[in-house]
Amino acid sequence: MKRFVSVTIMIVLTSLIHEWATARMDFEYNMFSDSFNLLSWSLDLGIWLVIFIPIYFVFKKVIFKKRINKMRT
Repeated sequence: MKRFVSVTIMIVLTSLIHEWATARMDFEYNMFSDSFNLLSWSLDLGIWLVIFIPIYFVFKKVIFKKRINKMRT
């Protein structure tokens, strides 16, 4: 259950930062309502991944490592 909550927090945090970053860049692409554009889709996914990957590694280093250390003691 804790892992589910951690992943949910990571996705929500990434989505919020992604919305802020794309608004600052004046970039709007909605893959569900706009016509498919590979360049826009790639840019949108790339921005999301550039934000998600550091958040994932920070969570992995801080949150998941604490849990492993607790399990060992």
